[in-house]
Amino acid sequence: MLDLGRANLAPCQSQSLPSLRQGAYSSDCDHIWNRLFRLFYLRHGRDGRQYGGDELDPYLWRETRYLLDGSSHDQALKLLDEFLQQHSERLITDPLKRGLFQRDLLAVNDWLSLPNDEQAQGRSELQKRIAQVIRRVALTEDQIRKLPDNYADAVRAQVFPRNDDPADPQRPFLPADLFDPKGPWVALGEQHRRPVASDHLEFFNGRSIFLVFFQVPGGRVKTLEYLAKLRTIPKTWGPNPDMLPFLRDGQADLAGLVPYPEPPQFPIGTRMALVRQMVLISSGGDPMRTHLTESVQMRVYRAIRFDLGGTGTHSQDFFEFRVSREGLLSRAGGRAASYCRR
Repeated sequence: MLDLGRANLAPCQSQSLPSLRQGAYSSDCDHIWNRLFRLFYLRHGRDGRQYGGDELDPYLWRETRYLLDGSSHDQALKLLDEFLQQHSERLITDPLKRGLFQRDLLAVNDWLSLPNDEQAQGRSELQKRIAQVIRRVALTEDQIRKLPDNYADAVRAQVFPRNDDPADPQRPFLPADLFDPKGPWVALGEQHRRPVASDHLEFFNGRSIFLVFFQVPGGRVKTLEYLAKLRTIPKTWGPNPDMLPFLRDGQADLAGLVPYPEPPQFPIGTRMALVRQMVLISSGGDPMRTHLTESVQMRVYRAIRFDLGGTGTHSQDFFEFRVSREGLLSRAGGRAASYCRR
């Protein structure tokens, strides 16, 4: 993972990104914004270790009881009531901090909205208060439009090369022309303006948008030619030929269906990028896309192969860049991104 926050990207290999032990919203660790952040984004295991912090999403799942009852629930209500009663939204005026704080609360609010009849009262009590805080820290549409472009800042920082190097495939890269509408990367879409990564969009309930970029060797012209060729393939289906050798006679119907005739395979060296960008709720109550990139996943295909066992030739390199609150907020120009490789 790369962290779009610290020089816009700083390596951490496969380890977790650093936790925010004190909180990034104020140098005062007891500031109420920091206390709320720690309550929602830091968790303590039975082994006494601390988890979470500088992560994109809180450690909250459908089965999680944390915050819904017991001491954590009481503490959450107490802190939220203190925030509301003392109008703590006035303590911080920086638009970037306010936007990031709202984004962190939107994730908690989405979790509270999951369909679940258990602990309904606890969910309702928290959600009512969090919704009020979300409204109070909301930015105007103009402020949202003026939030920084941390991806562009990361590119300008030149922490990583702008192109992949086949001679050094483990070295992460950050393309400067990813968002260039005339550049080599082509943004993919479906008919009727439906997003390609629609499952991602729905999973995050619209609080992030997802963009998919695609590039084959040879640049934009070759990429568009390949995509045009895909559109000419008849939309018919046939048995999966890769599964047939593993089935006995008469079991062809178990092979599953795949497009037939088989679409043309993209060439070795093809690159793909999945970009997640932040969505905020404006003071007018409307969701708005921002220029803040939350994560970028890069894939470079070094070989084209099908392998049921997952062994053999290395087929692709994968890098992920993630935004870091600490890096994003700690420096005047520090819209960076820290990096981890998987």
